[in-house]
Amino acid sequence: MIRTHRRRHLSFFVVLAVLVPVVFTWSITRRQVVPFAENEKSATRLIAKLDPWQKKAATGEILESDTGRFLQIVLNPDSRIADPLVYISSQAPNSQALPNDARLLGIPGTLITFPDLSSGYLIVYSLAHEQVIDFVPFEVKQL
Repeated sequence: MIRTHRRRHLSFFVVLAVLVPVVFTWSITRRQVVPFAENEKSATRLIAKLDPWQKKAATGEILESDTGRFLQIVLNPDSRIADPLVYISSQAPNSQALPNDARLLGIPGTLITFPDLSSGYLIVYSLAHEQVIDFVPFEVKQL
């Protein structure tokens, strides 16, 4: 490597060694808190209990608060499901594949914003196994 390139690289390294920690620290101190749906759980009321699940691999409930409706699905601890995802559909799934109109809602174990639908099917689908793990029909009465 040419001596002038070595000097240039050394100067860039020194500038970045000083600049990167300063910019990182500044950005962390300027970060704003973003509210998550989990913060809404304390102000929610139960609308519907999702039961019975076809294969008993999950439990769930639909909650409502002033900011909207939420879905909470919890997988049974003894069910070992790789990459589970929650979908919603107006059609019942077959044993392996999702219906064509299935929409992704989120992952189990978190509060998921619930769409404004009155009935349909909630489906837990394993992305790793590419199969339906469990599903439940639901009906929500409009308030």
